[in-house]
Amino acid sequence: MSDIDPEVRDRAMEFNDGCDDEEEFQDSIIRAKWVMDGAKTLSECAAQLRAYADWLEECEAEGHQLIDPVNDDYGFVRPMFPDQVQESS
Repeated sequence: MSDIDPEVRDRAMEFNDGCDDEEEFQDSIIRAKWVMDGAKTLSECAAQLRAYADWLEECEAEGHQLIDPVNDDYGFVRPMFPDQVQESS
């Protein structure tokens, strides 16, 4: 589990209330805007960015994926079920 600050994580990813039914779920929004908030040194900035990157990779490993490219610091994420995942060529 990544060591990203839970408050920063919650602000960076705004989960909507989803549904357990694969047919009905809400998209989530990710933002990097607040990831470095509170850092007092460049090392702290780097550590917070690394933790956020680890957390994003964990989300992907759990089946979440971007719907479209991130635009103006807004990324829309949704859980991808096995039948929705497309192979990259």
